[in-house]
Amino acid sequence: DYVDFYGIETKTLWEAERPMWSVSVFNTSIPDSEFPQSTIGLSKVGDFGLSGNELTNVNFMKGVKEATRNLYFNNNKISSLKGFSDLVKQANMFSLKDNKFTSLDGLQNLRSIRTLALYNNPQLVDLSAIENLGEYGLVALDDLSQYRVKPRKGSVFCNSIRDKKIYAKVRKDSPKGGYIDSPFLTVDQVCM
Repeated sequence: DYVDFYGIETKTLWEAERPMWSVSVFNTSIPDSEFPQSTIGLSKVGDFGLSGNELTNVNFMKGVKEATRNLYFNNNKISSLKGFSDLVKQANMFSLKDNKFTSLDGLQNLRSIRTLALYNNPQLVDLSAIENLGEYGLVALDDLSQYRVKPRKGSVFCNSIRDKKIYAKVRKDSPKGGYIDSPFLTVDQVCM
């Protein structure tokens, strides 16, 4: 169990051009009721590490347009990503592994990522919401056969795969720690 709030009480760190504060609450099984029931009131955030809790939604993230560092929401029970609907830019790791959502609805405005980890989500069947994602980065997916709806060929996302701005791989956790990646995927594999 790990809880850390670095710089969260320092107003200048919250309002900086590149916020450097972080919120880390890992593996504490905190339920939704312990998180803000309204938005956090910020358009730019630094680090959010909320893996290993009991979150079912991320509505408190509504209004956040940019994360200058990492967003870790792994190993929760998130069934809706609509709280991320204002997120446009993610500077580093955006990890949503091991959750309960069936679609990426809520990520339609996401344009820029470094890494988007979507694997270990066996209920996820609809990837179409990331059609606008187009700046450089990597998207890590589950076995492609589970996806019934994929981004459309000709979309920003699919053209970015074609142009080698976005890379996509099937990823699995390794029993020895870390992960195992497939070779880079093609537009024909990822898009419909």
